[in-house]
Amino acid sequence: MIDLSKYLNRTLEVRLKDKTIHVYEPSLEMVKEYFEKESTEPLSAFVDTQKTLVMQMINRNKEKITVKPEEVEKFPRSFVLEICRSLMVNADSALSDPN
Repeated sequence: MIDLSKYLNRTLEVRLKDKTIHVYEPSLEMVKEYFEKESTEPLSAFVDTQKTLVMQMINRNKEKITVKPEEVEKFPRSFVLEICRSLMVNADSALSDPN
């Protein structure tokens, strides 16, 4: 039996300052948007896309903590890249799960 709820509730634990939040995996729509824009947008525009998508991804968390756009703009570039990479890789690992 495939337990779909297992996939709907998968999260990545992210520590933001003094809080730990559990960010849900990105939706297919988010993943599609990310990879389409990664391959078509100039770098300056793609940085804005990453900022927007990171904000959307982080704001999909169990704790219902909201991060504002101006907060995301202050995150280090390495954090933005790590969130994107971790969530995309974390989502891909579901594909190899024998469940």
